[in-house]
Amino acid sequence: MFKKSMARECIYCKRSSQKAVSRSHSNIGTIRRQRANLQKRWIGGAQVLTCTSCLKVVKEKTPALLKKTVKPLEMKKANTKKK
Repeated sequence: MFKKSMARECIYCKRSSQKAVSRSHSNIGTIRRQRANLQKRWIGGAQVLTCTSCLKVVKEKTPALLKKTVKPLEMKKANTKKK
């Protein structure tokens, strides 16, 4: 299996990086990136990228989802022990 790459955007609001221009004293513009403040979190058993503003909303509405959830590898180990 191949590893799925994660896009650098929030899964809730689709916020991602934007172009910006740095201006020097002589007003020459240099293009740069302004990246969103994205955080990796385990939510509902999957690791996702969320921006901090969406993470704050998720924490307020569903605090049970953000408690330490079981990671997928730990779930597989737990399923094999039950047999």
